[in-house]
Amino acid sequence: ANKVMLFIALVTVISMTLFLINDPYGLKELLLLIAVAILPLNRYENLSVIDASIWMMWGQDVLLCFYGINQWPCFQTLRLSTMFLLAYFLFKQITKKTHILLLYLQFICILIGIAVILSLISFAIFYHSINTAGFENCYAFRFLFKPLGYNTNTWTTVLIAAMGIIVIAYQKRAIGSTSYTILMIMTLLTTILSFSRGTFISLGILLFLLILAIKSKTEKIRLIVIGGVIGVLTFACFTKEMRLVVGMNTTVSQRESINGRIEATYAAMKIIPEYKWFGVGNGNYTLAIDKELNQDTNKAYSSFAPNIIVQTLVEKGIVGCIIVICWLIGIGIYAWKGKIDVTCRISAIFLSILLLKEMSQSTLSVTPVACLIMCFFLALMQNKNQLKKWNISQRSSFKYALLIGSIGALIISKGVYLTRNKGIVPQLINKSVAEIRSFQQDSLTQHLEQSQIYLQLAKKKQSKDIHIDYLFGEIEALKGNIECLKKFAKQYPKNALYQYRCFKHLYKRDEKQEAATFLVEAIILNPRILLLEDINIIEKVDNIFYQVIRNRLLQRLFSQTEDAILTARYGFIAYQLGEEKKACSLLENAVISLPNLSTPWMLIGKLYEKKEDIEKAKSCFQKYRLLTNGAFTYKTLSDTIELKTMKEEDLTAKYAMKFQIWYGSTYLY
Repeated sequence: ANKVMLFIALVTVISMTLFLINDPYGLKELLLLIAVAILPLNRYENLSVIDASIWMMWGQDVLLCFYGINQWPCFQTLRLSTMFLLAYFLFKQITKKTHILLLYLQFICILIGIAVILSLISFAIFYHSINTAGFENCYAFRFLFKPLGYNTNTWTTVLIAAMGIIVIAYQKRAIGSTSYTILMIMTLLTTILSFSRGTFISLGILLFLLILAIKSKTEKIRLIVIGGVIGVLTFACFTKEMRLVVGMNTTVSQRESINGRIEATYAAMKIIPEYKWFGVGNGNYTLAIDKELNQDTNKAYSSFAPNIIVQTLVEKGIVGCIIVICWLIGIGIYAWKGKIDVTCRISAIFLSILLLKEMSQSTLSVTPVACLIMCFFLALMQNKNQLKKWNISQRSSFKYALLIGSIGALIISKGVYLTRNKGIVPQLINKSVAEIRSFQQDSLTQHLEQSQIYLQLAKKKQSKDIHIDYLFGEIEALKGNIECLKKFAKQYPKNALYQYRCFKHLYKRDEKQEAATFLVEAIILNPRILLLEDINIIEKVDNIFYQVIRNRLLQRLFSQTEDAILTARYGFIAYQLGEEKKACSLLENAVISLPNLSTPWMLIGKLYEKKEDIEKAKSCFQKYRLLTNGAFTYKTLSDTIELKTMKEEDLTAKYAMKFQIWYGSTYLY
């Protein structure tokens, strides 16, 4: 019964995580707990250096729930961390049971095969849609390709981990040479079709190390042939995409990606000294650097750290780094001692490659299935290499400690959070916004006083959310003191929301000269502001002011810029101001550099439509639909395409997204 439960628990957990099955009731953790509970006590024999490091990592995750700067993501991470802890010690048991281990490897290979086949099918549909829409290659549109719900970077992490399972399954004779060859070809092909620079580098190093690690000349040749054939065929079929990947820094998007990671690293360096010992807490990387990095309306928001070192230093501090170093030392010791065992070598290689890939972008923290497979690799490395001088004597109470600790952590991550801590900061912020809305309706100043009280409490509990500071400035402006909001807008000049709100308050005070400056900057940052009802009203009732704005914008449009995104914004403004010739020139230049910009294609289509060039207009509209609706649905939509009107609340949409990520709640805007 315990063997069956062990197998069912691990297979179910890996299946649910691989296919991203939602688990709101904690079925995965429950199955793992049951499996641990029914295993015999004497199966837990030794505590290795790696075991101790994993215990310490888990222990820090527990503590981070109490001293992290924001509890919501810490509790979510603790739940995952507890699942990894339980799975790791169960993996150590399964590696001692040869029959179950082989059956487990066979089943996981089947799951990997299904996932890879679905990924290849979805890529075929994706690539066909890109070609049908008239694009020359698919490199710039990889964000539309989301196999099984993964984005490109997380999916390649899963695929590299899956390759490790396939190689080990073959070495253990869990699968035959034919199954091994087919699975490796499909998985390697799927990985290459990600067209990810970091993944290509990792793959090259991986294949080189595997060739060195495998002793059989036949297997070395097989691996070289598989890698060579797949590489040549992919280059032949996707020449343009492969050249762009190999070029590394040839496209605008590639350069922006590299610059973005450099800027994120510098931003993190400013945060690390403030929380150098214990970090800001798991999952709080984006909140911690928000002030330094994410106050530009036109910069894409990324929840990924630029690399695993930065993420560890920011979220776990020096203490967390020391624990990770101990863990790496343990891996190194077992890899050295087990260098004769091919399974140990292969496990060490894939662990190293997964960590190496994390140096291009940190994705492991949001890829649970890859973390589970890493736990499996760690267990395999230690199966035949128990180092007595590094082992700690283990009592029979170990299982009870594991059970009690895991159950306690799960209670903390679920029950305690829900009953005591859920939504304190987000509720205070939302109550403050609600009071501001009430003031705007009845002009009772008591609403502003109450709103300030809520914000003061929220600021005391969460100092890193600068939107709270903005709301303070908004309240002061509503009271008649606009200086705080103006200072805030000047401190963050690339945030369209702050610029526009300054304009609104200044315009109401009839300080139109200064109001015009803020409005122009807001429109340059977010041209869709021209679609707001307030701007349409100003055009009708205060045409003199509107013409001032129009003339200032036109002056900016004729300035030279090499920034493709800025060029696209200028094109949108020119289109709205009726400068169609200039708009067409700007928009076409923008999509040459960044063909993945959606709105410019729609506007170009509109301009061609006015010229009665219907075929070109349809082509542009088709590209627009693809970029906005994805590769699977764009053909089914209506031919009617119009610019969507904008509401002032839309200016806070980016913060609303961050609010959901940070606090797990909905922002009332």
